[in-house]
Amino acid sequence: MGVGVFSEYLISKTGLNRIELSFAYMMGTILSSLMLPFAGKLLDRIGGRMMILATGIGLGVSLLFFAQTVTLINSLSPVFSGIFTSSFLALLVMTLAFMLLRQFGQGIMAMVSRNVLAKWFDAKRGLVTGIRGSSCHLDFLLLHWGLKILIQKVRIPGHDFLLSAIFGFGWHFGVWVFFPGSPEEWGCLWTVAPKQKLRSTHDSGAGLYSFRAVRSYNFWIFCLGMCSSSLIVTGFTFHIDSIAQTSGV
Repeated sequence: MGVGVFSEYLISKTGLNRIELSFAYMMGTILSSLMLPFAGKLLDRIGGRMMILATGIGLGVSLLFFAQTVTLINSLSPVFSGIFTSSFLALLVMTLAFMLLRQFGQGIMAMVSRNVLAKWFDAKRGLVTGIRGSSCHLDFLLLHWGLKILIQKVRIPGHDFLLSAIFGFGWHFGVWVFFPGSPEEWGCLWTVAPKQKLRSTHDSGAGLYSFRAVRSYNFWIFCLGMCSSSLIVTGFTFHIDSIAQTSGV
């Protein structure tokens, strides 16, 4: 969600207009979502601690690539001038950059943090997840404000190099050291909650395999609702600066 603060800079440097840049962001988001299930399988295989380390490195590389998108577009335009137009080449490069940022940032990073947190709670899992979700909205608000200040102080693309060094590489190594992983890794065992018997009466006890879930109406109702909400929220946050300027804020 913090990509919106770079929109004016990217429009002025890449030659893309606002619609083309937002289209590249949408395509990067869709491509990232298509690859996210494979990242989920990898998370089940290697665990949360190793996954958070690999994701941190991937996010650092993605930020470095994002910092060099303008330079890359200017360097590749003469080479592929007979094949692609400069605007189409810029669209491809920005789509790749947005895909990497969405994949390692809001994609895998968010998935791993939710998954690891949920493993430590059973009866209060819904409450903890709700508290975490509320804090995320405040974090995104502060992130947008902080990025604007950082851009004014450090400028672009030095700002992206700084973010890559801090959050992409250095910070995630520290997170990997202190990341809890699963309760079993720390010798913790589940205890039977007092309301376990009462709650078990409401559980069917029958699992639902993925190939059956995708054939049910409930699955698609929830998925389409979440997809439409995500598209609206993502589009709004991406154009938040333009909306504020148009409104005179």
